[in-house]
Amino acid sequence: MAGKKKKNRTLFVLAGVIVILLLVYAAVELVSSRKEAEQDAQAQSLKLFECRTLDVTKITFRTAQTEMTLVQDEELNWIREDQPEFPLNTGRASLMASTLASLTAERKVADSVEDLS
Repeated sequence: MAGKKKKNRTLFVLAGVIVILLLVYAAVELVSSRKEAEQDAQAQSLKLFECRTLDVTKITFRTAQTEMTLVQDEELNWIREDQPEFPLNTGRASLMASTLASLTAERKVADSVEDLS
């Protein structure tokens, strides 16, 4: 009777170890597949255009109510073109320039306009 209990205990321990190993394997595969998907997404992103942040010297944007143009002065500070004395958050303007310089697309829609119809 004692031998049978020992065999059962060993069987349960082995079954537990197998379950734990399967869970670890599944977790590793899940993490690996997520990393691969993330790397694929980064590789597939298309640059809209190539430029450095310092090359962006003028930003014009329009809303329904107004149009505003920001330009860089000689000290590389951003100012409003129509109102140079207007207090402007140059950090936000620099962030816009950086964002514009690094715009990417998630996917390519068509090679030419004819392909859109």
